[in-house]
Amino acid sequence: MAQGHHWLSPAVASQVVRRAVGQGAGSSQAVSPGGKSAGLTPREEQVLCLIARGLDNTAIARRLVLTTRTVQNHVSNIYSKLGVSSRTEAALYAIQHGLSGMLPEEVHRRGDGDAA
Repeated sequence: MAQGHHWLSPAVASQVVRRAVGQGAGSSQAVSPGGKSAGLTPREEQVLCLIARGLDNTAIARRLVLTTRTVQNHVSNIYSKLGVSSRTEAALYAIQHGLSGMLPEEVHRRGDGDAA
């Protein structure tokens, strides 16, 4: 545990995700045509994508040029909107809804509508 949160190494998280995807691929739903999933903002989708890739809050903050506290707020909002209580559950949601393979920049562009 780190700071009261359960933590999985990226290697372990990757194995969990691979197994979950293999078991649940047939039951996944697609992200809505407008690019929104569960009412997430484009920034929350970026954070979710990076969670699914195994990054911790500090690494996400560096990648998106945010403070760690801002990332923590986004993670809390993501958990609430998705109805999950762990990073693993959030990562599985991202994978099942096609967000995990996207780069954070692609999530942002997708959220901008018709931007080319």
